[in-house]
Amino acid sequence: MKKKLVALMLVAVMGMSTLTGCAQVMYNVMKDKENKESTETYEYDYDEAETEEDVVFDDTEEVTEDVAEDTEAPAEDTTETAETTEASEPAATDFDVVEATLANPAKPGEWVATKTYCGETDDYRTIYYRITGVMRGADAQAIVDEYNSGDHFIRFDELEQDDVEYCVVTYETHFPTDFPASEYGIYSADVDFSACNLEDSGAIANYIGLSSVYDTSEDPEDFFPGDTFTEGKAIFAMVKGHTDYLLKCYYYENDEEYVSYVKPE
Repeated sequence: MKKKLVALMLVAVMGMSTLTGCAQVMYNVMKDKENKESTETYEYDYDEAETEEDVVFDDTEEVTEDVAEDTEAPAEDTTETAETTEASEPAATDFDVVEATLANPAKPGEWVATKTYCGETDDYRTIYYRITGVMRGADAQAIVDEYNSGDHFIRFDELEQDDVEYCVVTYETHFPTDFPASEYGIYSADVDFSACNLEDSGAIANYIGLSSVYDTSEDPEDFFPGDTFTEGKAIFAMVKGHTDYLLKCYYYENDEEYVSYVKPE
């Protein structure tokens, strides 16, 4: 699974345990009577042995704009067109893809296009994802407990608020047949999520600290372009019984954030 340094709005704070060498996920959930945004930093702090070489993104791509000239254009055509971040159109899929905007978010089971970094070509390429369900209550807590019992760097603390519970979102990702990959296949098939309210502005259910979603998916084995990863899983905290929220999938390209939204419940 990719290791990241993430700065998120509406934060969950993680602390490093010096005795066990593990980071604890601590949801600092607070009532927000004024419904103001939190601007704290959410940081994944890893041991040196766990760090990986940072991926260097090429953000030197230029976008040029034609300027109308009052004088006669020369005989030679010097018109320039804006470069796009899409390297090429992805291969056709045998399923429908929806827009998934804030005004019209996708529903569970609907495929949505996003992009992920491709190490083979050092750029971002289109893949597809869909949320397949959200587990709550005892079922979700059992998954959290099982995860905590394993040999993982991250562990989830018990929630202090009685009206907040851990939830588990399950999802799938599909990589088109023309997604560039080495002869050994694709090593990581997860996507990044965070939670927000229906306006993607302010607190969720008047609580601060519910935006963070931590992916716990295991990296696939023998996974190649054209395959669908069906074991996507991520853990987040939510107010019990509250369903007026969205999960947003995001990626960054050329210093810009691109977001799609899903109403998971």
